[in-house]
Formats: sequence, C-alpha cells, structure tokens
Amino acid sequence: MTAFSDKREDPFTAAIAYRVMDPEDHTILEFDFLPGIFGLWLQDGAQITSVTVVGNDSAALIYTRVTAAPNVGEFRASAIGILQFNAADVTNDVTVNYSGSGTVGNIKNNQILANDERVSVFTVASASFITVDKLKINKITGTTDIANVSLLNDGAEVVCYVQTGPLNLLKTGNIILPDNKTKLSFAKNIFFTLIQEASKWKVQSVSDIRTPSSSLASAATIAPKENEITTITGTTSIATISIIREGTHIWLKFDSDLKLLNSGNLRYPFRAGTGKNTTAYTNIYQVRAEEIIELIQIDGANWQILNSDMSRIFPLVAVGLDVNTAAISASTWSNVNWDNVVFDNFEDWNSTNDEWTCQIPGWYELSFQAAILNLDSGFLFSPAIWLNDNTFSGQPEAISTGRSAAANVEIRKHISKKLLLVVDDVINFAVFCTQASLVLQGGTPDANRFNFASIKYIGPDTT
Repeated sequence: MTAFSDKREDPFTAAIAYRVMDPEDHTILEFDFLPGIFGLWLQDGAQITSVTVVGNDSAALIYTRVTAAPNVGEFRASAIGILQFNAADVTNDVTVNYSGSGTVGNIKNNQILANDERVSVFTVASASFITVDKLKINKITGTTDIANVSLLNDGAEVVCYVQTGPLNLLKTGNIILPDNKTKLSFAKNIFFTLIQEASKWKVQSVSDIRTPSSSLASAATIAPKENEITTITGTTSIATISIIREGTHIWLKFDSDLKLLNSGNLRYPFRAGTGKNTTAYTNIYQVRAEEIIELIQIDGANWQILNSDMSRIFPLVAVGLDVNTAAISASTWSNVNWDNVVFDNFEDWNSTNDEWTCQIPGWYELSFQAAILNLDSGFLFSPAIWLNDNTFSGQPEAISTGRSAAANVEIRKHISKKLLLVVDDVINFAVFCTQASLVLQGGTPDANRFNFASIKYIGPDTT
C-alpha cells in the first residue's frame, strides 16, 4: 500500500504539502552515529503516527511496537523516524509501512517536492563572479567568496545549493544581504534562494538559510538557537547544551580553540571496551578556531555530534624534541623525554611518563624518528616503538657510517608501524645505544637535526 508521511516543507518555496511515501525496505544495522544501537531511519526523518514492520522472508514476521528497549521481534520508534530493534535482529530485512501525523515535522524536507520542476542540477564553481541558471538547482562547489552573480531579469528566482562550504556571500558586488550584513556564511549542504530586484540579487530568507545568530560566550552550559550558526566566543570548556526538542539541528562556530566535554549531555560516536553492544564515549572533543560543527538532538536529552573532519574526532598525537637534549643510558633502552607536545586532541598523552594510552580501539599508524650526534662507527643504535613495555619495532644494529675522525656527524633512523590497539594499550618511544655519554639532539623540523614521533588513528577493526 501507499502511505503518507507528515506534511513537509518545500525548502525553495516554503509551501507545505503532503509527500507521498511508498513502503520502505531496510536492513536492520548498527547506526554509525549511535554505536550499540541497531535499527533504521525512515526517509526524510518523518514523524510517525502509525507504523507496521514485516520481515522480508518466508516467515513474514510482524514486529511488535513497544515503548521500552525492544526484545527480539520488537521495535520502538522515535519522533524523528528512527526505529530501534534488538541486537539479535541485526541484518534482518524488513518492509516498513507508515503514516504521519499531518503536522510539520521536526526536520524540514531538503528534497524537492514531486511537482517542483527544478529537478536538474547546474554545477557552479565558486568564484568572485558566478553564473547561475534559474530553471535548475545551482550546485556551488568550492569555498571562494562570492560577490557578484550573473544578472537575468528582475523577478527572476534562483535556487542555490552549497555542496562544499563554508561559503560566503559578500555585499561588495550586486548581492543584497539581510540586516545590513557585509558577509553571509553558509555551511555545506545548505540551500538558499536569490531573487533579482533592480539589477541586484536579494537573499531570500527561506527556511534553509542558516544565518549567524548573536554570539554566545563559552560557558559550562550554552543555549544556542535552532537552525542557525551560533558563534561561540571565549575558551571555557562546554559540557551541556540546552535542550530544545528531539530532532533539532544546531550549528556552532568557534572563535577560539576550546573543548566540548562528555561530562554533560554531549555524545560522540565511539565505542570502547569489548563486545558488540558495549557503548562508551570519549571524554573530550577538541574544536579549533573558525571550525563549524553540527549537532542533532537525538533522544530528548542529549546532543550527538555530526562532523566529517576526522582529525578533530579521532586521536591524533605528535611530539617533538625541539629545545632540550634527551639523555641516553648506554647499552639499555631509554624512554625519550619529549619536551614539546605538538598536538594531542584527546589529551591522552602523559608528559610525566612520556607515554600515550589508547582510549578508542582500532588501527593506528605510528611513526618515530631518532637523531643522534657523534656516534662512532661500530656502535649499536636504534629507535623502537614499545607496546605495553614490549618492543615490537626496532632492533639494535651496528652503525658502519658513524664518526671516525670528524665531529658532528649525525645519524638519523626512522621507523613506522601499523598496529591494532585496544583500550588501555600504552605506547612509548625508546632508543638503544651502546656508546656512552651521547644524547638525542634537540632541534625543530626547520633545523638540521630533529627527533619526533606521531600516533594517528586510521580506522576501526573490521574483522
């Protein structure tokens, strides 16, 4: 049968209309953004009044709708069209029939309604001057500021879609911005409409334009506005964001580096521990100045981060020996005493013990370069990467190209390794040298000699 979702808003005209929904076929899987939760998300995130779930197999099991955590053969539905199932039902194929409440949903439909003729796309590379097509969606790629748009005729309306972002419209050319702004910023995946009036393009304030709100000072608790980019000023760590309603999207932009903490109602999609259903979250999400992040309120109480910048949400560590020298004990492994933590976005590096502890399981790429002066030929020298106090990379070997007569001969050795790590694995970087009274030399990467190490998350365990 054909079912109707709730009424949806056309992002181009703001008109409200029913959107016809056919029965949807889904496979029950673990959500990428909700580890340990199994289910599916209906098209457009529709609000649900009635819903029927039937298995796509010979048994044609009819799943029972419940309001608590589902058992096998049961499901529960959220207000934004997320259906949750029991872990034992994972990979089952199901057909979902549903109808909506007849009211405007929490999430506006970013698809074109069936009767909208602008279904084709015209790709536009961002530049100070862009050419647009009024009969198509103008998909803007790139991030160059736009000051002028090709003129058509007064009354012409064009729809633009920001594919890359962030993208800025400037008031320096033939664009009129609302509220006397000199610049209007859009994140990626944003639609906006332009209307030509008196040889100028006016930004039409439709539902999909997310203009910056007034700034908020960073604090333990903040209260941003819905569907806007809210600029956060200051460096106070944020733990709690005020609750609006389930399904709400917000965008935060930061003028300084600061941290979002998991001690309040913020959630991040990382599993720790063992077992398919074990769910835990990282304690810190490091954000950088000028970065824009998107959050969605999932369950009426917590905010989930949605962000594609993996360097911000997965461990990345870099340490260096930039100023001081590091002592080496002869004929034994010496842990390097690093003097500069260049980057540590989860703050898992222990500067006292010069070691890093894994908090997110998965595959990591580790790299270590050691540089030493005045090593005589025939002595042994090697860097090594240690896992849980056991060396797994780096073997001492005799150096045949060391110093014979001239001083200040430098020896550099570099090693790298990919490792599958689990929570609480400890990484150290050590060197071995059989010649006494030598040190690792300090020096930045711009100098002639330098020592450095890095740890980078590269992916989950897929076995």
